[in-house]
Amino acid sequence: MASLTKHWNPGLTWLCFALLVHSVASLLLPGIAPRDYKEGEDVPLSVNEMTSVRTQLPMDYFKTHAVNSQCGVVADKSAEVSANLGELLSGQMMSPTSYKIQMLRSLKCQIACKDQLSAELKETIKQMIRSVFAMFFFLNLLTWAKGSSGAVPFTTMFAVLVLWFGISVPLVYLGAAAAYKRESIGFPCRVNSIPRPIPPQPWFLRPWLLCLVGGILPFGAVFTELFFIMSSLWQHQFYYLFGFVVLVYLVLVITCAEVSIALTYFQLTAEDYRWWWRSFFVSGTSALYVFGYSLMYLGTRLQIVNVVSIVVYVGYMAMISAAFFLLTGCIGFIATFFFVRAIYGSIKVD
Repeated sequence: MASLTKHWNPGLTWLCFALLVHSVASLLLPGIAPRDYKEGEDVPLSVNEMTSVRTQLPMDYFKTHAVNSQCGVVADKSAEVSANLGELLSGQMMSPTSYKIQMLRSLKCQIACKDQLSAELKETIKQMIRSVFAMFFFLNLLTWAKGSSGAVPFTTMFAVLVLWFGISVPLVYLGAAAAYKRESIGFPCRVNSIPRPIPPQPWFLRPWLLCLVGGILPFGAVFTELFFIMSSLWQHQFYYLFGFVVLVYLVLVITCAEVSIALTYFQLTAEDYRWWWRSFFVSGTSALYVFGYSLMYLGTRLQIVNVVSIVVYVGYMAMISAAFFLLTGCIGFIATFFFVRAIYGSIKVD
């Protein structure tokens, strides 16, 4: 203790504490690279779209007719900032403007432009603001017909098709060929060729009731985080808690596995051996709660008044819920499969 007190440096301790506080206060949003500007240097300003809480169809900034070259906007579509595939799929097309902004130079009450809008033009602007691949293509046609910038260009859709048929499909056949050469999974014990009669089951082991009850826990595991993810998707809010969402995903995997295993065990103790599809639907039914929550989110958090926007929202949430159903169902079935093999493999048959 005397040696520790002798070499203790108060200044170094306070310096480390200050650095720790500074690092905690720092924030870097994903996808936004920091850049240093010198005093007086021009800072470019780009625009992408106009959004509203009353519609989920973003409008191209240059197609609103309320902004033009007189208001400091360069409507040169050839000068668009390059975007990655994710930005193209979400309709995030950046375009430069001619607004003059300089680093550390304050300008107060500067008039950007003056323009007289007719009553017809004002009404047009108001209408614009208010306003799985086959389903995705159908929804994309709806957004394209509305003149929304969120519509995926045809060239981008063609590139996605090339990636799908050029990479995903060959990998599927390659995996099938490799699996065909492997030995099939055998039963851990002897199985009768004649199915055994199943005794009458109690009311609480009915399939529809097991599925409804089993889907509550996986949905409850992601309920809180689902709110922030949907706010990021539909209300244009930043989401940067990716480490926490990985933790939530692990909790979801564990919950789906435990729920399917527990309910399958109750089913097997009641001498009902039809557990294959039931183990899939028990955890997969959580997608039904996700879709129901999305409808509640539509009615309570969003202010959509356009029919096309509602169709787009419900369509995309239906596809997301279907993907969630496949994910959670597969997790539950795989976990139950290994559980059943383990318990039946431990049976000693003389």
